[in-house]
Amino acid sequence: MIPSLLCHNLPVYTKSGRYLGRIVEVEVDALARTVVYYHVAPFFVLARLWCKRLLISPNQVISLSKSCMVVEDIKPDKVSEVAPKLVSEAS
Repeated sequence: MIPSLLCHNLPVYTKSGRYLGRIVEVEVDALARTVVYYHVAPFFVLARLWCKRLLISPNQVISLSKSCMVVEDIKPDKVSEVAPKLVSEAS
């Protein structure tokens, strides 16, 4: 397991190679000592002000290394089941 501080700013790609953004926050359940969500947003600072974040749950992560995170591809017919949740940056 890579410590959450080292995850910040890691690029995130889908299994098929699509760039999703970078990890900007790691939401942790302190009592269970587990990651709840990885918050992913575009790398550009100005884009972060107006964009929405992707919330990637740990079960969507295929691999996590010191260089990047790879997550499942989203199939159009399964979007409601496996798509990362979108939340407002202000939330």
